[in-house]
Amino acid sequence: MSSPGSGRARGGDRDPIAIVGIGARFAKADDLQSFWQLTLEGKDTFTPVPADRWDMAVFFDANPRSRDKSYTPTGAYIDDVRSFPAVALAVPPRRVEVMDPQQRLALECALQAVEDSGRNPGDLPRRTGVYMGVTAVEYRTLSAARIIAQLLATGALGKLPEDPSAIAEAVERVLPSRPFTAPGVLANMVAATVAQELSLHGPAFTTDAACSSALVAIHSAVNALRAGDIDAALCGGVYINLTPEHHIAFSRIGAISKSGICRPFDARGDGFVQGDGCGVVMVKRLADALRDGDRVYALIHGIASNNDGGSTGPMAPVLAGQVECVRTAWADAAKSGVTPEHLGYVETHGTGTTVGDKVEFDGLNQSIGAGTKRAALGSAKGNFGHTMSAAGVLGVIRAAMSVYHRQIPPMAGFEAPKDDLGLEGSPFWIPTAATPWEDEQRLACVSAFGFGGTNVHVVLGDAPQAAAPTEQAELVLLSGANDAALRKLAAHTAEAIVNDSTATLSGVARAWAKRRRQPARAAVTARSKADLVAKLREIGQGGYPAGVSFGTVEDGAPAPKVAFMYPGQGAQRVDMLSGARDRFPVVAATLDAMDQAVAGVMSRPVTHLLYPERRPDGLRDLEAAFDELTETKNCQPALFSVGYALTKLLEQVGVKPTVVAGHSVGEFTAAAVAGVTTPAEGVRWTARRGAAMSALGGDTGAMAAIVADRATVEALLVPGAVIANVNHPRQIVLSGASDAIAEVVRRAEKRELKAVPLRVSHGFHSQIFAELDLSDEIAAIAMANPTVTVASCIQTHPYGDAAEARQVFRDHATSPVLWTDTVAQMEAAGTDIYLQVCAGGPLVSFMKGALPGHPNVLTLAGKEDADGGASVLDGLGQLWVRGVELDVAAIAAPAALASVPPLVLPREVYWIVKDEGSAGKLDFGTPSAKPAIAAKVATVSDDAPVEVAPAAGGGAVGEIVFGAVARASAYPREALRAEMRLGDDLGFDSMMVADLAEELGKAIPGFTGIPQEILINSPTIADIIAFAEDPSRWAGADAGDDDAPLGRFGLRWVETPLPTQGLRKLPGGKLLARGDGLDGIVKALEAHGYEKVSGGAVDLV
Repeated sequence: MSSPGSGRARGGDRDPIAIVGIGARFAKADDLQSFWQLTLEGKDTFTPVPADRWDMAVFFDANPRSRDKSYTPTGAYIDDVRSFPAVALAVPPRRVEVMDPQQRLALECALQAVEDSGRNPGDLPRRTGVYMGVTAVEYRTLSAARIIAQLLATGALGKLPEDPSAIAEAVERVLPSRPFTAPGVLANMVAATVAQELSLHGPAFTTDAACSSALVAIHSAVNALRAGDIDAALCGGVYINLTPEHHIAFSRIGAISKSGICRPFDARGDGFVQGDGCGVVMVKRLADALRDGDRVYALIHGIASNNDGGSTGPMAPVLAGQVECVRTAWADAAKSGVTPEHLGYVETHGTGTTVGDKVEFDGLNQSIGAGTKRAALGSAKGNFGHTMSAAGVLGVIRAAMSVYHRQIPPMAGFEAPKDDLGLEGSPFWIPTAATPWEDEQRLACVSAFGFGGTNVHVVLGDAPQAAAPTEQAELVLLSGANDAALRKLAAHTAEAIVNDSTATLSGVARAWAKRRRQPARAAVTARSKADLVAKLREIGQGGYPAGVSFGTVEDGAPAPKVAFMYPGQGAQRVDMLSGARDRFPVVAATLDAMDQAVAGVMSRPVTHLLYPERRPDGLRDLEAAFDELTETKNCQPALFSVGYALTKLLEQVGVKPTVVAGHSVGEFTAAAVAGVTTPAEGVRWTARRGAAMSALGGDTGAMAAIVADRATVEALLVPGAVIANVNHPRQIVLSGASDAIAEVVRRAEKRELKAVPLRVSHGFHSQIFAELDLSDEIAAIAMANPTVTVASCIQTHPYGDAAEARQVFRDHATSPVLWTDTVAQMEAAGTDIYLQVCAGGPLVSFMKGALPGHPNVLTLAGKEDADGGASVLDGLGQLWVRGVELDVAAIAAPAALASVPPLVLPREVYWIVKDEGSAGKLDFGTPSAKPAIAAKVATVSDDAPVEVAPAAGGGAVGEIVFGAVARASAYPREALRAEMRLGDDLGFDSMMVADLAEELGKAIPGFTGIPQEILINSPTIADIIAFAEDPSRWAGADAGDDDAPLGRFGLRWVETPLPTQGLRKLPGGKLLARGDGLDGIVKALEAHGYEKVSGGAVDLV
């Protein structure tokens, strides 16, 4: 259990509850960003009833006295409630078809809230509770249509119809009841589905307190957090209007607006308008939120609920009850140190009814009016209608966003108050435009008053906010189901950032860092918020801006294997990666550690060589600095330091190599990365080695590169010149005595070959160093076996152990660099991506020559140094779009999460009514003959098992299994892959497993079911295929009695009850029958009402 710890509110002695994530979907607002923008604009969302809900013309009558009619044809409706991203969320489509859309919507909004908090579902505390307000399940009415039709047709609900077949025909397209139907329409499953799909282990239940249901759910969550029963909660409410029942009922009592517009507290107000919606907030104790670095929208300081007790009717508001509830909530808030003095905004219940608005206003005046200086009144019902069980959380979200964004939203549709309201002279006012809210302490409160008298009031306040970070380059990772979804998301994100004054570049990067990954990817390197917006807009318009990498990574694709490659001398330059040093603390810290390691070995720190200080005149002699850096005594430890520092950065974001390799002295960095040496030993070794080489007297040699193949170059050699590097098949580097190298260059030029003398201090990898003796230094180095494959550049195979590594160190100075052999070693390790862990492109050039056309040869950093680390971010982005996962949050600057749009997930339509064809003829129970036993002649011994099943219908067993899985789950066949697990990936439960076994039993002769020992290990589709392909494993698959069955029959049950003695139904729709041989079994069946058609094995027709 987490301790409340610190993080107290102003002057209080109790830890408040923090709102750290919000998910929202309401009419014309599919996410939090569009919700808030619509709210600030003061727009309403009222439209005629959509045609896919019901035909309002049938149920409309302007006369309020008309029976079974509504006088209002409008509402606030969510678009497309029939679709759901089942495949993307791995919820079995077969289950979704009969799942209440409220369950679906609650799950989507819960996921939005989780992701808005900067987490994936797997990151939530185990003890996370789910509390949801639900008042009605109108999908139940639709799903029961076939049952109701039978009741009507048989006269159970009144008069027997003249033509029952007409009723049957009317419901032919409604899906018949199936095992998932019951949980699909239970109210408790709204919360349970969220808990099950997100693997949460706290309490999960729904509350029904009519219009205050969502606030009751939030109250339950707050109490559980305060008591320490849970560590986080997802709480809110949901309502979707699918039938005209509520329209008609509210019309009968005059509560619904005749004008079709909800105008709270306005003189023209004549009631509410129904609305769809769902809101979910993620809440935690403030101390836990601060510990975890959460962005906090608002704090819950106080909350209370009560009931009116006696009243004039179940829907009549009671002033005394509301006053008591509000006062109790503020008394609760006082424990956190807040009072109504600083109240600035009241999100009212505000239904627009004459009685309701007046009672609520009077209640506010009596309860907190005297202690309030000046507070605005608002009601989301003016925008989104009355969302019933979601109304309370809608108010909380609106108030929390007001507190967080320092803006008070307008009251939609308000012009002038009701004459008797009493607004003038009160501390309350009603805004008609968005108003800045700059108070140092911002407090808001929210009310919800439910039919039946349950009142809830909650007090919110602003949270401590960290100062905005200094803007620096960041990497923003976007993904979508496809290119179109990705571009739509980019455009939406750009506008969300523009409309959010609190959003910072770092906050946006952190917000996207933890989102679920989808196939189409874009990695955006941005140096400022404005730069990010410009690039996102260009992506949204179909462009490919600079600083953005694009790629596609298919779901389930294995993680690519990455080779880390370290260049040798020649890659160095002054100010190398200075921007990365400034931008990434781990790079700076590692370079500082390298300085400490070589203290006493080198005369100057490595960082002083890489980043020379300015003279008193402010200038630097870069030419002299480069010459000093190029001296091998300095160059070798400098390249080691830079390479190892960048490796630590890669480690910080979660990138690990499969194989490491180094060109020339880069091999020592690779060895340290593989654990052969410690980094401190490694950098000291390069410093000592470089110093010994620099101390050699005489001719220090020379080097030259020739563009030709190895055989051609070998023909040009003269004594004293050797091949030092085979960089790729068409680039050979020579080394040796200076005059010998000069002669070879002349010979090459004479043959019109390109030959370039290299600017180096020594003739490396030649006999120049034959007299160099570093055996004592090498012996002093503690070496270990490599933990990662090290592809050696001076031998044709990777290091075997520490002893071999030590020999490589001994031979290195005089051995040629055979980079083409190194490449072969990396290929043999299964490398997918070749990454140069340095700046510039020396090894990239070599790799492109060695592996022409390879798409995944990359460098971690470009040639620009003082770029604020942007080129390194570009390199990381290139990795990510190729499937290498990154923990970008680890390198993003500390900042409050920005509120960014949810992922655009591919959606499919799932509905209780099929659009085409028939879901099944309705049978009103006409008398039928006895079931018959259809038989096929078979010769069997009396004690042998008898197995009968339909023919496989052609095709391999694998395709049969894939088809059966698709039918049992309703997943599209093309979405299935062999490695998918039935439970973890496809959401199979026991009912779906039974359906799968039945499907396989129909298609595979003799298949008897899937045994428990397979199911218990969460099998993959491949596991099921392997089992289905091996009949020898089927024996005992039914897991029945210990004694072997005497007969198994592939029987399809229609309406006949299962005999109770000697017979048992098996998975796959089969019947287990026991008796004295085949004849005895058949007689037993006949005794239970089956007719024998002919001898032999049996199948029910």
